Amino acid sequence: MITTAKEAHQVIGEYRRVVASIKQGQDSLNRLKVEYNELEHLARQIDQALATIPFTRWRLDC
Repeated sequence: MITTAKEAHQVIGEYRRVVASIKQGQDSLNRLKVEYNELEHLARQIDQALATIPFTRWRLDC
């Protein structure tokens, strides 16, 4: 239980640090989501490009 103004100030300070940490985590998560979406888009483009290349089978025993 909070009994002094000093304790109340400490609790408020800790609360603010936790909120700031959560916001930072959310920002990081949002950046990762954007990067993931960009990579997924690039992977689709690579798949489409590879589909246009006429591959032939190579025999390794020649």
